[in-house]
Amino acid sequence: MRKGLPVINEDALIGKVTEVFSGSAQVTLITDTTSKVAAAAGSDSVFGIVGPSSAGNPDDLVMGFVAPSARLNTGDRVATRGTVTNEQNLASLFPPGLPIGEITRIDNAGTDTQEVHVKPYADMRSLDFVQILTRPQGPKGP
Repeated sequence: MRKGLPVINEDALIGKVTEVFSGSAQVTLITDTTSKVAAAAGSDSVFGIVGPSSAGNPDDLVMGFVAPSARLNTGDRVATRGTVTNEQNLASLFPPGLPIGEITRIDNAGTDTQEVHVKPYADMRSLDFVQILTRPQGPKGP
């Protein structure tokens, strides 16, 4: 286990590992003020960065840095963008397609300052069981 690995519950992405201890890990939730996740939304896979809302509401995330011309609608699904590369140091620890939430509203739509509000699929107030996603390690050398 290592820092940066994604953490999910039965519904969606809830955060990432930020500290590793003997036999345990500290998880920073996606609702934390320090959290940012590259995401894709809607049928056109519009890219943006999901983080907590300024109000700190665990039921409201904001997807920013969305192009003004983006076509998004209330109810569109938001998931991790992830990256795929042959370069190990450039690969995203978040695989593409992990569910994050659903768009609830768009403020200042069609402008450079638009904010896409997202309700997380996971209930951040009730996290009983979580899972850390790890990647299989390559073959060990001699």
